[in-house]
Amino acid sequence: MLRKALVCLVVVVAACGGKKEDKGGGGTKTGGGAKSADVSTLFSGSTVTLPAEVAAAQFGATEAEVKKALSVDSTYVSSKTHDGVSYDLDYTREEKKLEKVSVSSTKVELEPLLTKQWGPPIKTKKGEAYWFDEKSGLRAFLPDYAKGKRVTFTRYDSLAGLLGPSGFDLAFAKDKPLVGATIDELKAAWGGKLCDFDKEGANVKASFEEYRKEALGLWHDKKKQLRLCLALPRGTEQYTPFGDTVTFGRMGKVNEVVFSFPTGGSPELEKQMLAFFDTKYGKATELTDGSGGKERWYFDPATKRRAIVMFGRGENVVLAVSSYYPIAEMLAADTPGVIAVATKSMPGGTAEQIEKEDPEHFNPHGGLEELVYPGTDWVRQETEVDLQNYEGEKATYAYTVTFHHSHNEAAGDAVMALLEAKLGPAKKASNWTETDQYYDFKTKAGKKVEARRTSQQWWLRVNK
Repeated sequence: MLRKALVCLVVVVAACGGKKEDKGGGGTKTGGGAKSADVSTLFSGSTVTLPAEVAAAQFGATEAEVKKALSVDSTYVSSKTHDGVSYDLDYTREEKKLEKVSVSSTKVELEPLLTKQWGPPIKTKKGEAYWFDEKSGLRAFLPDYAKGKRVTFTRYDSLAGLLGPSGFDLAFAKDKPLVGATIDELKAAWGGKLCDFDKEGANVKASFEEYRKEALGLWHDKKKQLRLCLALPRGTEQYTPFGDTVTFGRMGKVNEVVFSFPTGGSPELEKQMLAFFDTKYGKATELTDGSGGKERWYFDPATKRRAIVMFGRGENVVLAVSSYYPIAEMLAADTPGVIAVATKSMPGGTAEQIEKEDPEHFNPHGGLEELVYPGTDWVRQETEVDLQNYEGEKATYAYTVTFHHSHNEAAGDAVMALLEAKLGPAKKASNWTETDQYYDFKTKAGKKVEARRTSQQWWLRVNK
């Protein structure tokens, strides 16, 4: 009986040990088999896709949640399926939420494999390769320092996801105040995303008060910007956005919001971004600025919203969004004043009368009273209507306003056409020259209007 049992045991052992190891083709590991040497089988899908071993990791999940999902206990993980492959899990510094997943291969350069799998990448000026999947909001890139043997996956903000695919609304700011908001409204709505408020908020508030009190105060040198820190990188940015700002105007409200979209110096990515903006905003007027950079200006006269895209300046495409006051509306022929915003007491009324007629836009400015409105079409700074009075006199004798048409002389010609449609043919003044053009007009009520056109701007004075 014992002999029979020993025979059976020998047979079982032989059967278990008799299976030879499968060495053919370096196949994918199954059970206790060898790791695959074919790194190409690590990646799947026709667009950016995490390898199966780490696919359960959710970006934005806590470190504990990720470790549980992947059954790991470290931020560094060796692949169980592929030879020479490892993973690094990077978390945000403060919240400890998953921010990056990097895949390293010690034996194979990854760009040819990923290009075959996902198509040609976007190449930066440094030679880094990027792949984007707008639908999932996932991107992958080969950082320069890793020499092609490491690919990093992160979430990113696509242009359509951040801004919305069409129209002048900003998708990320839905139902939150932004352009036109006061600093307190902005802080209440955006909280920690107004990221340098604790450091600079008081300085911005002080700027409003200083400008209102100082007769000779200049707005351009005041602290008037705060940073807006959104969560996700965009374009070729490898960290969270840094270049987004909100700029306040003289009246203490947001005048403009600026966003930066890094291209890494890639002409192809810049071209894609410009095509998106043309689709979103419609037909643009393209200008060349004084340094050779390009600008595309988009307008929505119905809502008085505007977008300016600046490019050709290096490694970023910049978007500025704001409200504006259409010059065609400002100088419309069917409005009673020379400019549409003139109150019934302008010119000739006292500052107190004008303030009562338009308290929203009246700014005392240290006794040099003015009305402040959004900028007109071709300028990013606000429109100032200065009220003129003689020393010791309360009543105004005139008001002045400047309309800029920077880098767009055709827009200057349009201003002349609007003035003549409203006031009749221009009469050249005695001091008129080709480069410094002075004109005289008269309103139907007999008020003298002096006009001066120089390079990139018109100046008007409407007299009592």
